[in-house]
Amino acid sequence: MDFKGYEYVWLIVLFIVIFFAIRMAVGIWASKKVSNVADYIVAGRKLPIYMVGASVMATWFAAETLLGASSTAYQFGFQGVIFDPFGAAICLLLTGLLFTRTMRRARYLTIVDFFERRYGKTMTILASVLQLMTYFVWTGAQLVAAGTIVNALFPAVPIAVGMILVAIWVTGYTMMGGMLADTLLDFIQMFFTAGGILLIFLLVLHQVGGWDGLIGINETLYSSKPFSLLPDIKGGSGYLGYVGSMGWIYWVAAWIAIGFGSIPSQDLFQRSMSARNEETSVWGTYMAGALYIFFGIMSPLIGIMMFSLNPGVGNPDGVLITAALSYAPPILPAVFMAALASALMSTSDSSLLAGASVVTQNLFPLFGKKLNSKEEVKWTRVTVL
Repeated sequence: MDFKGYEYVWLIVLFIVIFFAIRMAVGIWASKKVSNVADYIVAGRKLPIYMVGASVMATWFAAETLLGASSTAYQFGFQGVIFDPFGAAICLLLTGLLFTRTMRRARYLTIVDFFERRYGKTMTILASVLQLMTYFVWTGAQLVAAGTIVNALFPAVPIAVGMILVAIWVTGYTMMGGMLADTLLDFIQMFFTAGGILLIFLLVLHQVGGWDGLIGINETLYSSKPFSLLPDIKGGSGYLGYVGSMGWIYWVAAWIAIGFGSIPSQDLFQRSMSARNEETSVWGTYMAGALYIFFGIMSPLIGIMMFSLNPGVGNPDGVLITAALSYAPPILPAVFMAALASALMSTSDSSLLAGASVVTQNLFPLFGKKLNSKEEVKWTRVTVL
């Protein structure tokens, strides 16, 4: 990601500052609506379907879906993005079909509540620790990406310093507003992220000659079948460099790693449990899955088209940003970069709140910490920090 020589960097910075200010303002406003732990953790279970759908989608629609998928598709085509967006969309649909209704009826606040009720205290501790380990790593990944954006815009600012600045901001508004702030911000941000990726896709599609030009692309960096989901590597069948039976094993693993593995995740569960009723929970999750695959597939398609337009990119990690800077009017990259930074923050705040909720709702009671409603809110905020 290199903005050196780009004359509209100031416009990108301006929009990012505006987005950051909006996030903090919403956090302050939402903090006044929090009176108990249900308000803080699941937004009082009052969210309409459009906010549930947008929020669940926004939880995962971040760096890996945008920058990661376009880069991997530039190299491997569709088979490189089986994890995400294809596997992630399957996860959302399976969750809505098989689990959301049951979990909603039980009125759980965390995914660990299920394990505690079904398997007892030992599993409660194990499930809580595993959730926390996951969210530390997941949050860290988002902050590294955010710090990289800060460093790209301001080369004098080290990535670590950028990470700290973003972490302070995300922690601040999440501590104040909880789930209500997160979902409102997700809803706002998704218009810009989804709209931005759609416009960039259409502009790059025009550059390759429209739909006929896209369909006519017959290779990426390492694949001779860019639109195939089956293992295929130039010079012999394989998957991401693995050939033979090992290639097929990794291919199956790619489908189930997120497709099955992310079902019992607190951030996904927490958002679907914030809906106003059972049907809204279920259909909001379906809506998120449909939106995710529709907008998520545009990023790998951009990567495939960018290989056709520019097969000599040295580092494909920033191929989506290159497409935006090369083919879009200045205002679009500015809004999209701000929305991308906001999307990273949406994923980070989801992780922070998810991990903190598990600590106060599942671990505190095991160690004899009895909390009233106000104390639960206070300690969840402390745990976010």
